[in-house]
Amino acid sequence: MASSGILAAQTTPLVEERSALAVACPDSATTTVIADMPCIHAETVDVIISSDQNVTAVLLNKAAYGQITLTSSLGAVTGGTPKGFVYGQAGGGALLNPVGVSCTLQITNASGNDAVVSAWLCARS
Repeated sequence: MASSGILAAQTTPLVEERSALAVACPDSATTTVIADMPCIHAETVDVIISSDQNVTAVLLNKAAYGQITLTSSLGAVTGGTPKGFVYGQAGGGALLNPVGVSCTLQITNASGNDAVVSAWLCARS
């Protein structure tokens, strides 16, 4: 996307992606795996998660920095089996919600063991 003018340096690209590899997620804890990925102009957030233990993925969707945050459980991820989720306009059920200005991926680990999690997020229009 080519842009120029006074706002060119202040706009967020229509597509943003972030990844995290081998993040330690202690047992009985919630760990932030990817924090504050910009989602301005995005309509959908794609999520792919891989874990060596059974964990639950949670997406925190901020309407504005420091303002209202919508917390959505993406669902369970079975250890050893990567899983994908779609949040936003293309999501289904509880995942069919508007995308805010940023999102954070958290992992809740109640497996009884420490987990190692890798994740990928992509905000797209």
